[in-house]
Amino acid sequence: GRATGSDGCNQYGGSYDAAGSRFQLRGDLVATQRACPPAIQQQAEAYTAALRATRTIRIEGGTLSLLDAAGKPLATLAAQDQGLAGTTWQV
Repeated sequence: GRATGSDGCNQYGGSYDAAGSRFQLRGDLVATQRACPPAIQQQAEAYTAALRATRTIRIEGGTLSLLDAAGKPLATLAAQDQGLAGTTWQV
């Protein structure tokens, strides 16, 4: 498979292997190199470090947990509403 996404600062992509709940990136991620505010950059680096260290995933309800080889949680991600509720359009 192929993984692509955003770490909140940069876009990334890479290959992965998955079987059941097992997940592991193959090789390294390629990413854009945007200059972001320090707090955003720090958050982005923590997220990609967690993604690189992930060996197992767990999905429960609307959350995705990234776990290391020992089963320790690295990150817990919640699905976000993608709707445009409350948006006013003027054409």
